[in-house]
This record gives sequence, structure tokens and C-alpha cells, in this order.
Amino acid sequence: MSLTQSAERAALNKLIDYLDDNPQENIDKIMDLVNKLVPDRVFPVQREAFTNVIKSRGN
Repeated sequence: MSLTQSAERAALNKLIDYLDDNPQENIDKIMDLVNKLVPDRVFPVQREAFTNVIKSRGN
């Protein structure tokens, strides 16, 4: 397993920990991690919309 793959696996494991622990409290961290892991070209408008709603604590 390459270093990049190991880092991605560790990040995904952390994301799962955040979801298991308290998703409502950790939603900012979860979305930040998703934005770091997912390439910019993948669903940019949708990810920005989710990020904005999470930051504004709306809906």
C-alpha cells in the first residue's frame, strides 16, 4: 500500500469515527474532510451548497 493510500485510508477511518461519535457536532469536520479528499471537479456546486448550509447551520 502506498503512502497516499495509507493517508486516504486513515482519513476515511477518521471520518467514520466522527460519524459514529456525534455526527451533528462533527459535521463541520466531516465536510472539511470530504472537501479535502474529493477532487475539486467532482460535484463542486453540490459540495459548496452543503458546505454553506452546514456553516450557516440552516436546514
